[in-house]
Amino acid sequence: MNQPIESLPNDPDQLKELVIRLQDKCTHLETELCAEQIKTKHQSVYINQLIEAIALARQQHFGSRSEKFNSDQLSLLFNEAETLSDYDNDNAKENAGADGENKNLVAAHARRKGKGGRKKLPDHFPHIEIVYELEQSECACERCQSPAC
Repeated sequence: MNQPIESLPNDPDQLKELVIRLQDKCTHLETELCAEQIKTKHQSVYINQLIEAIALARQQHFGSRSEKFNSDQLSLLFNEAETLSDYDNDNAKENAGADGENKNLVAAHARRKGKGGRKKLPDHFPHIEIVYELEQSECACERCQSPAC
């Protein structure tokens, strides 16, 4: 609405309507700008996390094997939950109802402990017990000649 001053109406009621429309338009644009700024902030955080993850993956893949993984770097990859919760909180504030409370429940799961060892052989396989008896000369220790049996 870039109108020259000469083309604006002289009637005060028409000028008031024009001002009200411009205020509504300004308010609408401000809310859109705020939403886009929040979205841009979250996207830039996510991009930084991806860049850090790529750098860490390159270091682990192409870096020297003598270098150990630094535990401080662990926070670079595993703070996604906080970032996502911040993003969800911002969205929840925008979309909150009268009570202003949104709850996300996540079901927990338990890991099963694996059974160790070898499986038992089936019963239909034949079991043969073989006992080897050594002669008395083979039972003696080669060094000291004492009986080992």
